[in-house]
Amino acid sequence: MFGPAALGVFNMSYEISNMPTTELVAPINRAVFPGYAKLKHDLQSMRAGYLKVVGIIALIALPAAAGIGVVAPLLVPVWLGDKWIKSIPLMQVLAFSGGLVYLVMAIFLWLISGKPPGAEHDLIERVWPIIRKQLPNGKV
Repeated sequence: MFGPAALGVFNMSYEISNMPTTELVAPINRAVFPGYAKLKHDLQSMRAGYLKVVGIIALIALPAAAGIGVVAPLLVPVWLGDKWIKSIPLMQVLAFSGGLVYLVMAIFLWLISGKPPGAEHDLIERVWPIIRKQLPNGKV
């Protein structure tokens, strides 16, 4: 099995790669959850609000996660020191999953409404137009 050093590398990689979720998305989720609860009898408004929040979070969390993955080779030696160099590849892989964890918000909506958001459509198809509206000129 793996020893304490490997566990330390994994833990450090996981913590840093999930910073967009833990530091940006989780507080937003805590703030909007009561609003969803108030809208539980108006599923149309709740879904519209949910999709707006997911679109905004996607604009924040995904670039932040990608940024962590890209700058890890530069920042780890400076920020954490040379003894953490082994964490860089794992940090880059985990950064991708950390950026997608924001979709867990779907569970909150499911808890409130009793059904998943837009079960009849793919979530990405519903969120992408909202993300595009937030971009300059509506282009990627």
